[in-house]
Amino acid sequence: MTKNIKTAAVINARARNLLQEDLRENYPGTNGTPLNNSAAAPADWDKAQRLAAIVNDSNDALTLQDLAGNILAWNHGAELMYGWTEAEALAMNILETIPEPRRKEASALSSRIADGETITSFESQRITKCKQEIEVWLTLTALKNRDQKVYAIASTERDITERKRKESQKEIYFQETDLAKVKALTGLLPICASCKQIRDANGDWHQVESYIRDRSEATFSHSLCPQCVNKFYPDCRARAEGTPKARKTSVAAAQNLIRIPRT
Repeated sequence: MTKNIKTAAVINARARNLLQEDLRENYPGTNGTPLNNSAAAPADWDKAQRLAAIVNDSNDALTLQDLAGNILAWNHGAELMYGWTEAEALAMNILETIPEPRRKEASALSSRIADGETITSFESQRITKCKQEIEVWLTLTALKNRDQKVYAIASTERDITERKRKESQKEIYFQETDLAKVKALTGLLPICASCKQIRDANGDWHQVESYIRDRSEATFSHSLCPQCVNKFYPDCRARAEGTPKARKTSVAAAQNLIRIPRT
């Protein structure tokens, strides 16, 4: 029959009994016979054929393992994602695709599923044939027999490595953007109309210089504007009354006299 109808368990001796039991219970017309047996009922044959084609052609990695971790099925998506061919994978244990630090955790999950616990989809890591570690979104599903006992575990694995990389870059971007906003001091600043101190988020008041210095990359040097020079140093103004040039020079001299370097 068509090549798409390759249920890996049919061509693997370890999986044959599991497949026959599943066919017998879910597709009565097949009577547990392999999918290439023309004696199967047409309706059940068509249903099983469609299911096999979907599994084999999925872009996600779809695998089947027994409770000991032996791989029983390995679709084309798994071949593309991990690099092992179907024939290679069927001779492997699922733990060989899991990073060493996560193998104990994976075994514990399999035991929980075997005990009937439902596991919510989660992010994890896997290893490719080239020893590259990838990020995956993993869904584990228990396969049960007529007595509701778990006899195998199906997994759906989607490569999210690129998505995680972009998320990390986006997080770094937003962190840098938020820092830039702080350095730019955008937003509303409560400032005293009299002494010009600024109130922070905790209700404490600060001199303008210290508030801005602690929250931005700005630095300060202190001087006097021409108006303050005239107010506090009127003698400088008197000496500068002669000409505009003299006035400008005198004011500049006063400013330099009281300039305070930032420490």
